[in-house]
Amino acid sequence: MSRAREIVARAGSAVSELNPRERLLLGVLAALISGLVLFLLLSNYNKKTGALETAISEKRDTIDLIMTRRDQVVAARAQNDALDEALESNNLRIAAFIESIANRLRVTRPRDFNNMDQTVVGHDDITATATVTTFPDMTPEQLGQVLHEIESSEELVYVQRVKVSPQRRGSNFEVEVTLVTYRREAG
Repeated sequence: MSRAREIVARAGSAVSELNPRERLLLGVLAALISGLVLFLLLSNYNKKTGALETAISEKRDTIDLIMTRRDQVVAARAQNDALDEALESNNLRIAAFIESIANRLRVTRPRDFNNMDQTVVGHDDITATATVTTFPDMTPEQLGQVLHEIESSEELVYVQRVKVSPQRRGSNFEVEVTLVTYRREAG
């Protein structure tokens, strides 16, 4: 402490020995140095607050994006839950399903129901059942009606493949349809 006092006392005596013009120049220099230090401090403060404002703005944009997509996520989650429920409660028998459609539309009864079960890759608890059936005598209009009935039904069933072959006689077709349904095995 005494050393600091000694330095201040010597500086004070040196300033008192200066003429008025030198004192004015020294005051101007001190003001310039003080102004420069203040400018540098404020500049650094502005940079930091600018960076913080940018970060806050980015976070607000992210929150806005999350809020706009929240409804999409909720809808997707509800759809996923509905699909899970459909998988667990699916007891559809494709043969009976397709025969009921054929009877309702008065289409020639299908034949040759061949079922193939296969585990879905990546989902060991889900089984896909593909059923291949043949309609021996169909018009293009009947085919359109049958496919529409299948696709618009509430059942968990999808048309995987349709093979249309002309008949040797007449203008109708033999149609082979592959339908797939899925179910979750109780485990």
